[in-house]
Amino acid sequence: LDGGGGFLKVCMSIFNLSKTTSQKVSAKKFKDSGVKKVIIIAISPNIPENYVNIKKMWLNIGLHTMPRKFTILTDLKLCNILLGLISHSSKHPCCRCDIDKDNLDKKGKQRTFASLSDLFWEYFRARGTKSNAKDFGNVIHPSIIGEMDDETQVLNIVPTSDLHLIMGPVNLLYNE
Repeated sequence: LDGGGGFLKVCMSIFNLSKTTSQKVSAKKFKDSGVKKVIIIAISPNIPENYVNIKKMWLNIGLHTMPRKFTILTDLKLCNILLGLISHSSKHPCCRCDIDKDNLDKKGKQRTFASLSDLFWEYFRARGTKSNAKDFGNVIHPSIIGEMDDETQVLNIVPTSDLHLIMGPVNLLYNE
């Protein structure tokens, strides 16, 4: 999922996990992870990246009906949206652990889909507002990915994107 270039896009790659080599497409071989094997399944111009729009797109595509054998690669903003969290300027900015922004040098407890669900329902029952969302791990919506009430770690479904981790520091060093 990505909202760059004026378009909100959902793309898909299908991998054959039982094979270690790429399969032929036409007369050439392409890596399963390459751009030539990406399928655009939804694209919409000038749509802001927010919870309502992402949820509508997710449901209209039918991603909520897919078996749970998928991985989602996206930027950090969309990761928070998909998991029901507010922005990264919040008290608990990380979508993968519960550490607060004043202790980012320490290790937090890994978020699970069950912990996200529990925090959302606590927030809902307390009639929470964005101003007190910090008391609920900054979870203010149910996860768009689904009600996975198990202990599956977020990191297993939404792994860290190397591209976005590398771009920030490299761009900062370049600009300096």
